[in-house]
Amino acid sequence: MRLFLIFAVPVTLLLVFTSDVHSSFPFTLNELDDRAFIVSSDDTVAIPRVDGTITVDGNLDERLWNEAVVWELPYEIRIGENVDAPMTTYVLMVSTRAEFYIAFVCLDPEPHRIRAALTDRNSWSRTEDDHIGVHIDTFGDKRNSYYMAVNARGVQFDAMRLDRGGQGTSDDSGYDFMWESAASITDFGYVVEISLPYRYLRMSNNTQNGKVAWNIKPFRVIPRSFRYETSPVAWDYDRNCFLCQFPAVTIDDPDRTFRPLQMIPYTSAIYDEQPTHTDFEPAIGIDLKYQTTDWAIDATILPDYSQVETDAFQMTTNIRFLPRFPEHRPFFSERTDLIRFPISQTIYTRTLIDPTIGLRWTGKTGPHNFLMLGMHDKVTWLLFPGRDTSASTVLDRQSWNAMFRYRYDMSADAVMGVFITDREFEDGYNRLISADGQFAIDDRHTFVTQLIGTATRYPDEIAESFNTPRGDFTGGGYIVRLNRSGRHWNYNIETRDFEDTFVTGMGMQQRVGIRTGAASTSYDIYPDNDLVRRVGSYINFSGTWDRSTHAPLNLTTRGGFIISGINQIYIDAHIRRERERFLGNDFNTTRFGTFFRIIPSHWYRFIIRGSAGDAIDYRLIELMTSIDGTITNSFHLFDRQLQISHDLNYYKLYHSITAQDAWIHRTYAELQITPEFAIRNIAQWRDFEWKDPRYGELTPDKQQTFENQFLIRYRFNYATAIYAGAYGRWDTQDDRSTNVWQVFAKISYLI
Repeated sequence: MRLFLIFAVPVTLLLVFTSDVHSSFPFTLNELDDRAFIVSSDDTVAIPRVDGTITVDGNLDERLWNEAVVWELPYEIRIGENVDAPMTTYVLMVSTRAEFYIAFVCLDPEPHRIRAALTDRNSWSRTEDDHIGVHIDTFGDKRNSYYMAVNARGVQFDAMRLDRGGQGTSDDSGYDFMWESAASITDFGYVVEISLPYRYLRMSNNTQNGKVAWNIKPFRVIPRSFRYETSPVAWDYDRNCFLCQFPAVTIDDPDRTFRPLQMIPYTSAIYDEQPTHTDFEPAIGIDLKYQTTDWAIDATILPDYSQVETDAFQMTTNIRFLPRFPEHRPFFSERTDLIRFPISQTIYTRTLIDPTIGLRWTGKTGPHNFLMLGMHDKVTWLLFPGRDTSASTVLDRQSWNAMFRYRYDMSADAVMGVFITDREFEDGYNRLISADGQFAIDDRHTFVTQLIGTATRYPDEIAESFNTPRGDFTGGGYIVRLNRSGRHWNYNIETRDFEDTFVTGMGMQQRVGIRTGAASTSYDIYPDNDLVRRVGSYINFSGTWDRSTHAPLNLTTRGGFIISGINQIYIDAHIRRERERFLGNDFNTTRFGTFFRIIPSHWYRFIIRGSAGDAIDYRLIELMTSIDGTITNSFHLFDRQLQISHDLNYYKLYHSITAQDAWIHRTYAELQITPEFAIRNIAQWRDFEWKDPRYGELTPDKQQTFENQFLIRYRFNYATAIYAGAYGRWDTQDDRSTNVWQVFAKISYLI
């Protein structure tokens, strides 16, 4: 009732739906077609420089567009391999001194089939929405690019894309910056306008005759029976790089004066009612950013590290190692490519739990990239890795945390770097130093390596409680990997080694005292028919050995096949054979797994994943049989303004004397009422039965938990927003019940 009174009235008043805007297109399509030309990846095209401004409204009615250079996107590069694009797309580009403008004219013979959700920025599906996008490498070093996309309803997505050679690409969707976009659906398709102010873009200071060179790749995605992607250039699928295949453009004397200072003050308040106490926690903080074309300084005082979305529940009753959760906090979003390593657990920023102040300096000058960070935390999170399991604890002691990263980009095909972290707390510390490199041997093969050394000391009482060495101790680890990437045949060979005393204090490396070796290969074919477009097979081998005794701990073989077909059907079926030694006990297991997805219409998606077979109970140390499965139903209703999804997770464990059940329901619903205003509700229901007395008192025989989070959001831009909501949890364990309530609000404003 309290939630209803708080939120029902404003929601009712603001429940007004928007409608599509139809563009007033000033050109004839024949005139546009006459101006368009096709580029190659080796071309360099001059972007016309004009005077004036363009109103970004999805209508190409300004005279400045008459001066734009026009490209066509003639190639379908997915699903087909450089075949004719299924629909025509024109890309218009023009520049003023202050801004870069790009527009897309997307022809569609059946515009009623265009699908695009009206939702929050970055939240729509790049698989299921009609959209356009552009990658822009503003430094021309073929390492990173701005990644911007806009769906047919005008909703933005932005990220930074990192090219990792044979390891593929990775996107940091937590990165946000200021740019404008608008879209309009027309009787011939849809139109998108984009404005990129130079003052928000980092770019190279190297110029020739006052011109700056960028590499750029516009594209369009058309989701129908298949997901088609079009490109301005033919794609070489057997090259182990992405950004190296972009054509180049030159821009005449852009204004590279950054907007030097950004401030995001915020205020928030949480009212927390629990069985034992009631708290009211107001907070005021500020994020600051000072930047030039080469570097940026981010500072935060009493940072807002509140989560505005409930973390998806993870099963933790029978796990060997601690679960990981994604990082949503904005302070870490700048240049996350610099803290991604071959050993992915080198850094895990959620080890910083409750900071009071932080400072970060990131930059790029020519081939030199750097990151420095310092942060004070009110508490200290400690990880204790092991050969078979891991543990952690949080000390009520403040810590000072620092990191330094330097990466030298010798070329688009070779990079190397060093990384240092330092965590200091009362009676203890952890320090890490790492060196890593990535080198392209040829167009298909990439060599990757990383070496790490650590030094650690725990307080004596912690060392005794968690059975770790007393006093100062050191450890080390490394990885060596060789990749082959190609359209059809891929393989990966690697080896890793971690000493018993290896501890990544600000990372998440949880298994130590081991050596591992792994090899995997896959082969794909692409039939050209109307039902199936990809058929693939793969096989993986991996082994883990005890560093001290050289005894095998894990020997695993996994093989399977993949099929992609009509209605974006995706099937992955596999079998896994494993021999595992855990705490002196040997187990042999066989499991079967599958994944199935289908998108039969623009408003519905269905996914099922599951596995069955042998499993190990890591608490009782015995073999059992388990079945687990997840069914996902997703709906887009009211012209894709309402999104509803439901996940049902089921776990069944069969022991020698008992059986356990776990049911987890998670429902996500979001209604985007206007482009700025939305309401969201996340509900989770968990029902566990663990009726085996051997689990002990720490695991109740029966547990039922319901969580619900309700949120109202009004967003002006990525950093200026108003949030208000409530969270409740009702928990029953055997005959004991507890209730928890929270009501929260937050306002942030970009200055």
